[in-house]
Amino acid sequence: TALREIDVCLRQLQQLEMAAEQAQALKADIDSQIQMFEQRLNPLNETLLFSAPEGVAVTSGEHMQMTATKNVAVNAGGDISAGVMGNMTAL
Repeated sequence: TALREIDVCLRQLQQLEMAAEQAQALKADIDSQIQMFEQRLNPLNETLLFSAPEGVAVTSGEHMQMTATKNVAVNAGGDISAGVMGNMTAL
């Protein structure tokens, strides 16, 4: 279920945090992500959640924007790929 996937994601975040501490790497604000999962996604209060056992695709023929007033978190158990045909800007 979706809540089980959220729990798996939380455990992965905690493992990443421990690995970053052990490697003395710069630590992302994982605690705020965990807090967001626990407060908003777990009780499903005013949240939109997509879940599918084989994957989820979101597409648009024109434009797509993702905005948050606080944090945007992207988590993957494997690789993350980004591809562009034009310019890519990271600020």
